[in-house]
Amino acid sequence: MSNTHGPGPQKPLPHRPTPGPLSDTLTPLLEAVAPGADLRTAAVGAEACRTRPNELRRHLEAHLGDLSGRVRVTGTLDRRLVLIERPEGRWAVADLSGQAHDSRHWPDWLTGHIDLDDPQSWLSLADLDEYAVERLSRPRLLLAALYHPEFFPLPRFPLGISGVARGSRSTLMGTTDLLDMQLGVDLPDLLKEIADNTPNILGISATFGQHDLMVEVLQAAYTLPEPPLVVAGGSLTARNEKQLLEAYPKLLIARGAGAPTIRGVLAHWHGDITHGAPPPTRSPCTP
Repeated sequence: MSNTHGPGPQKPLPHRPTPGPLSDTLTPLLEAVAPGADLRTAAVGAEACRTRPNELRRHLEAHLGDLSGRVRVTGTLDRRLVLIERPEGRWAVADLSGQAHDSRHWPDWLTGHIDLDDPQSWLSLADLDEYAVERLSRPRLLLAALYHPEFFPLPRFPLGISGVARGSRSTLMGTTDLLDMQLGVDLPDLLKEIADNTPNILGISATFGQHDLMVEVLQAAYTLPEPPLVVAGGSLTARNEKQLLEAYPKLLIARGAGAPTIRGVLAHWHGDITHGAPPPTRSPCTP
């Protein structure tokens, strides 16, 4: 990530020690992509998407239109990274935390595939090759938390799939969506999403009393023309591992902490690790 193109579009901006409105960082980013265009509405309106990176991407795409090329939003909430392709092919890259790019722990897979003009700033022009763009774009990961309100009337709100999502987003690979049946999603909603917008990877968190839901979700996934890679974790899968694997031999059963395992599953999907290599596919992943 060396400086091979001289100074960036502006002087390095000071790090903001506390998060401010997204417009503080999005406005300079959008100006770097489309100088002279009035995109204040896009910057201010993005505040509602702060915690939802995929919605932020769609919001920016809708407002930028033909003024930009591809848009990618990745990274964890505290270090959200927005990359927007300019019409001539270079990219504007902003760390929405306001911290300098060179303070980020960049994943090894990006080495040699992104070149920042000004790594000491939170905003820089950059060159990305298609390998980097592909990995920023795929796979699509859908994380689903099952829930029987008649068995547990009060939502428990564990870290659950939110912690797993943080682990996946920290890799900067692909996109992550969450569907939690504790938060108003019902089984038909979940099954429809799997059928209509089939993810590349489906992660399922299930606990005691949810075996019937698990079977319905697995049956729906594995009967698709092109089934996703499915990984399941939680106390239910730990208890019913043998039964689940006999019925669904391609299922990956996870046995411990979710974040490191989902990072391994993403790497496996990209071919970085082979089946059974460390971290193993049947490795810790109880969300």
